[in-house]
Amino acid sequence: MTPDDDDHDELLADLAHAVQHLARELRPRRDDDPGIVRLTGTQVTVLRYLHQHPGARPAAVAEALGLQRSNLSAALRVLQEQELVHREPDGADARVIRLHPTERADENMRRLRALWARRLASVAGGRRERIADAADLLDGLARALRSNGADGRPDPS
Repeated sequence: MTPDDDDHDELLADLAHAVQHLARELRPRRDDDPGIVRLTGTQVTVLRYLHQHPGARPAAVAEALGLQRSNLSAALRVLQEQELVHREPDGADARVIRLHPTERADENMRRLRALWARRLASVAGGRRERIADAADLLDGLARALRSNGADGRPDPS
């Protein structure tokens, strides 16, 4: 390992830390939009997956997100109680359940994205190109980690 490798490793670790820190800072607070349904990270991840894959089977969601079925069941229970997800039987096989986000889930995501945009706009300034580059970099890193099997799960995006 060369000194450059050490520097690169430090930069990558710093990037991971910055992403985690930013995620914590973007969580809705009590004084934010009261229309936003407060969810855990797992619940948000499940809901995001269902927005991208409406009609997914619970087993497919658990596998794609690397969740234990019991954890997925707990997340789905809350999402259903909050009227953010509904289950429907598969048209071809009534034994199979399909999961769909609701209109309330769509509205919650719109509100949450608006909150994130407001919060970041207040500090980001006119860095439009750098923000687009950062978003592309982070999405690309997430896809690459998933596709090269770094965590053994298929790409949920």
